[in-house]
Amino acid sequence: MSMMTTAARWISGRTKLANDLPAAEDRLAEIEADPPKSADPAEHLEWVERRDAGRREVEALRSALAIATAEAAKAEAAQRDADDDAKHAAEERQARVDEKLVHDLVAAQQKVAAIRDKLAASIARTEAVNSRRGARPFILDAETRVRSKPGRIRPAITEKVTAWFGPDGRRYANNLATDEAGRTIEATDRVQREVVDVIHAESQDPPSMPSRFADAIRLVDLDGRAL
Repeated sequence: MSMMTTAARWISGRTKLANDLPAAEDRLAEIEADPPKSADPAEHLEWVERRDAGRREVEALRSALAIATAEAAKAEAAQRDADDDAKHAAEERQARVDEKLVHDLVAAQQKVAAIRDKLAASIARTEAVNSRRGARPFILDAETRVRSKPGRIRPAITEKVTAWFGPDGRRYANNLATDEAGRTIEATDRVQREVVDVIHAESQDPPSMPSRFADAIRLVDLDGRAL
């Protein structure tokens, strides 16, 4: 009989006994709660026999359930160990198969390293040409053309307000003035009009460039040497 069958048998037996025991206990409780009310010894004897039979049944079920519970626990533990052994062995096999992934990755890295080095040479070539371009336009290198993020213009932040202005165009916060005696008086030569104040002038964010591939990509061979 296989381990799985043994475990299933004990678990099934434990479940059945656990279900049967409460019913047997209820039957016994009903018998014990209803003893004979007559003076007939035969009735008392019959009741005692039924009570004792009920007690034996309950005791037997409890004993059997205890054994089934213990054996089911051992069977379940054994099955878990067997499952863990199987998973462990399967992972050992898979890890050996996956060794190929390491070799595939190194091979792919070698291809990437070759492309990276070609790109670095392209960038260096463009920089060299730019260093002697004179009045000619600046040349963006290949990586910058593809990966740079363009700058953007941030619009000005403005606010429309009402202000007072004098005849000379000078701006005032209100239309109050001070006379020769130092008293506050209402200025009669000022006019009120709406103007637009610039809270924050228009600005431009410069273009940005992520880390260069040559700086960001670190490739290593099987021994950890840089590619």
